Amino acid sequence: MFQIFADGATIYDSRYDEYSISQGSINLEVNKSGSLVFGLYSDHPYYDRIEKLATIITVYRDNKLIYRGRVIKTVEGFYGDKVFTCEGELSFLLDSIQRAWSFTGSPEELFTQFITTHNSQVAADKQFTVGRVTVTDPNGYINRANSAYEDTLSNLNSKLLTSV
Repeated sequence: MFQIFADGATIYDSRYDEYSISQGSINLEVNKSGSLVFGLYSDHPYYDRIEKLATIITVYRDNKLIYRGRVIKTVEGFYGDKVFTCEGELSFLLDSIQRAWSFTGSPEELFTQFITTHNSQVAADKQFTVGRVTVTDPNGYINRANSAYEDTLSNLNSKLLTSV
């Protein structure tokens, strides 16, 4: 069973007729934001309450969170329905900038530095918590630097996920 929520309010639940959607599609990817597209009929209770870049959309499958993101596009259909396109929460990392930096330490420490900087620049609902980091380096440390003012996601991808 799938359920969709917007800022905690029910958007879709197969058990209730008033919370139906006109369409729904989810795309989950590893190390990518993923996407969600869903449509609401004009008589849906939440039809006019969803705001671009502000409303947090969550999707649960059998009471387990499988997607969290925000609306980036709304298109009104011919019959008055609305189709919402969402990007996954990894895109929240595009909302913060990493100032020029130089680093020597473990991959975990650099990752934590990125997330701490990101969290200091965004609202609480777009922050992340660092969990268990198991990535190591054979030398025990890494050297990285960036003189450009780039978003956090670009820094994570170029300085931690790909070879430098």
